[in-house]
Amino acid sequence: MDWGEIMSDAISGILQRHQLDIIDFVGVTINRETLDNHRNLIERIAAFAEKSAEGWLCLTDRVISVDRDFDLEAISDKIILCAEIAHSNQSLHVRQEGSQWALHTITREDSDEMIVVSESFISKDRPAILNYETFWREVPDSGGHRIFLPYVSRFVGFEKASG
Repeated sequence: MDWGEIMSDAISGILQRHQLDIIDFVGVTINRETLDNHRNLIERIAAFAEKSAEGWLCLTDRVISVDRDFDLEAISDKIILCAEIAHSNQSLHVRQEGSQWALHTITREDSDEMIVVSESFISKDRPAILNYETFWREVPDSGGHRIFLPYVSRFVGFEKASG
């Protein structure tokens, strides 16, 4: 058994005792692109949302949910400040940066280079839970210890809230 398996088993045991999700060792890639045209942004989001994706868009006047049937043309005259849309092992995160938008495509991969922890948050706007994955990357410290620090988080989808 290598160090990663020992660490995973130990952390998973602690999480199970507290009824929390078991962690996995995985990999992640992040691809960044920049768009300076709002029409291109709408088209890029629409193309991603066609894949049975779900997520949310933050406009200047409201936050709206996105799914495969969402009509982005209905908001083509609104400014998108940020967005997070997920499909399977991939997420598209959008942030306005001045007169441009930064798009990050975050893809979870089979690997053992990082720890991933699932997190859930209750929505204030609808009866739903927002699910995220946070990837922790190993970094050496000055004392030669092996430590993990958060590297990136990605939206993975909604879950209906109970109650």
